[in-house]
This record gives sequence, structure tokens and C-alpha cells, in this order.
Amino acid sequence: MEREKPRRCRFRLISGIKIFVTARFPTMFTRLSGLPALPGWKFAFQAAVRRAIPFLACLAVCVALPLFGQTPPPFQNPPNINYTGGTLDMAVFPAAVPWAGQTIRTNVYSATYNGSTYQPSYTPPTIRILNTTTTPLLQLQLRNRMSDVNCIEVHGQQFTNLHYHGFEVSPVPPSDNVTRIKINQGASYLFKVPFPQIFGSKHPEGMFWYHPHPHGCSSAQVNQGMSGILIVGDLLKDKYPGFVGIREQILLLKDGKPTPVAFKEEDNNILAFAANPEAPVVEPRITVNGLNQPRMLLQRGVPQFFRIGNVGANAYVNLAIPGVDAFIIAVDGMATAGPIKLDSSKGFILPPGSRVEMIVIPGIVGTFNLISLRTKMQRFGCRFRTPEIMQSRFSPMKSVQLCWATTMASRSARQTVILSRGLRG
Repeated sequence: MEREKPRRCRFRLISGIKIFVTARFPTMFTRLSGLPALPGWKFAFQAAVRRAIPFLACLAVCVALPLFGQTPPPFQNPPNINYTGGTLDMAVFPAAVPWAGQTIRTNVYSATYNGSTYQPSYTPPTIRILNTTTTPLLQLQLRNRMSDVNCIEVHGQQFTNLHYHGFEVSPVPPSDNVTRIKINQGASYLFKVPFPQIFGSKHPEGMFWYHPHPHGCSSAQVNQGMSGILIVGDLLKDKYPGFVGIREQILLLKDGKPTPVAFKEEDNNILAFAANPEAPVVEPRITVNGLNQPRMLLQRGVPQFFRIGNVGANAYVNLAIPGVDAFIIAVDGMATAGPIKLDSSKGFILPPGSRVEMIVIPGIVGTFNLISLRTKMQRFGCRFRTPEIMQSRFSPMKSVQLCWATTMASRSARQTVILSRGLRG
């Protein structure tokens, strides 16, 4: 999608130039416009009034529209927990939480750590471990208070666990083991996840994620909203010290409506797609941090650190930010050898569970969209082709807009980025 031009800003600029010219050279402008000659200052005043009327009308419309229509919500980062040792208590239970502009009852995480309580949320806290040498052990107690999520027939009873996706840690209980650790309803479990202490080596630094992984029920529980971000170390300080201190934006992309009925429909869609890959599929809604089409204001020329995780159950995302310079510096918790410029004409594929970290530098004032380029392999990972082939072959399928906006351009050097996709579902 092409970026929108700041028309109002251009209108004001052109008007100002015309007023300046007519005030200095009234006779010349009269000859060009056919208007009767007036004294310079009167001519300039009348011109200013004429030029101001459309602007004032436009301003009135811009002010009135939010009163009668729905405006995109402001972007919000997930809450943050700086883990430095001790026990982090988490619980999963059904709660009424905001999702995509509405309130939905679903199974979500809440947390308590160091005297602070984090309310149940579709976007649970980011757990950040800055140094695995000084903090060599993560202790997390998980309490299972879930309601059923349509997969009880698989196990005979509802249980959950927790997987530390991407961590290079021991699979031996009570660490990261997804086959032997089963937390039944009403029970709790204390995870003790030690980070290997190897001389001359350290745990990869970057973005990881946590989510339930009971085989046969993982997708249903993740669809409910049970997934969040883990961050290890300080990637910028270690690899790009010149960017230390820039603003960090954490984006959790999640697909599907977080209800058992909606998940069952999605499950049926997957089975139908497997039976006939050419059949049309219903695209689920993708939210960013549980928000539908949120808006983010960025300062022109000021770099931002985007950490984007596709932490939903099923959707593939082909990430692109047309018109904005973005440089990939880490993928799936592993730093790249150097910055890789994001080619938004092709996109960057994020399968479910994948993460990408990038430096985003807004170059000009305007409105820009974070989008997912639509491809045949976007859903369920089938029919994989390179982005170029997918786009050319399926040219009638337009780009899926992860975000939309119109913004009133101003004299300030700001640009607006909208960060969500509103689709059927």
C-alpha cells in the first residue's frame, strides 16, 4: 500500500506561499487571476480569508469525526517484569478481558512478582532477564484454574504446562519439559529453569516467547490468549551500542477470536483447507497486543526498536512496512551477522511462533502501514513459494492490510504507523 501524502500540510504550505506572493506582488497576481486590483494589504487579507475557509471547515470535520466514528486505539506495550530472581507466580483462569475493542471471557494469564500484581490480560507481561550470569535460574510457579477449551476429549481431563520457546535450556523436569509436566485443573507446578553456565559462552540474547504446550491441546490454549514474550539480555548493548536507549516497541501478533466456538471454527477451516488447498478460507482477525488497528506516533528521523512476535496459533504473516526504512538485526532470538534491510516489496515471512527484531527509522512525515502481504502460504504454511512468485501468480489477491489510518499532517515532524489487521472473523 502506498503511503498517503500529507495533503493538508501541503495545502497550508501552498496557501502560505500564495499569500506571501500576493502581498508582495498584488499587481502581477491580479493580471494572472483576472481579479480587480486592490491595495496590497487588503488583497492579502482577502486572500488569507478565502484560503482559511476550507482549512477551517476541514479542521472542523477532523475534530467532529472521532465523536461519531470509531478512532484507532493508541498502541500500548505489554506490561513488563524485570526478573532478577525469586519466584514469579502466574495463574491461568477465565476472565473478562478487552480484545479488539470488545470484552471477551477467555483463559488468560495473570502474574505476581516482587509485590506487584499484573491483571489477567490477553497480552500478558513480558518477562525480561537482563543477565543470565547474575540471574542463572528462572523460577516460575504456574497455577491452573482454567475452564475447558474444547480439547478435553483429547486427554480426558484439562491440563496445561509451559514451554519456554527458543530457550537453550535443559528439557529435564522441573525445567522446560512439555511431555512429562502436566498441570491438572486446580493444581500448580514450580518450574526451575537453569541457564547453562558455560565458560566463554552465554545464552543467546533476544526475543523468545512462552506458551502452553500440552500435546493435542496447544493450539486451543494459545488461541485463548495464553502466550507472552520472554526477553533475554540486552541485544542493542551487545551488538549495536549506538542505539542503546532508543524506544522499544513490543508487538504481539495473535490470530483468531479467543473463544472455544471460534477455535472450533478455525479447526474446521484447517481441516477443510487440508482436504482442498484451492478452496477459499476465512481469514481470522489479527490483533496487535490485543488491539484492533492501533495507532503509533513516531518522530521523524528518530529510530525505534521494534520487537515483533507472531505468537498466535495458526496464521502466517508476511511482514512489510512500505515507505519506512527497517533493518532486521535478529530473528528467532538469534542476532544476524549485520543489519538486513527489510524489503517491503517482498515481505518477511513470520510463521506461527517466529519473531523478528528490527530498527525502524521513519524518514518522512506521513501515514504508513504495517501490513502482511497476502500469499497462498500465509494460512497454515502450505504451498510454500518465494514471495515474488506468490505475489505475481496470485496478483488478483491484494495485500492484506495489518493497519490503516488517515492522519492530519502537522508541522511537527511526526509520522503515524497503524499496527493491526482487521479481517473477517
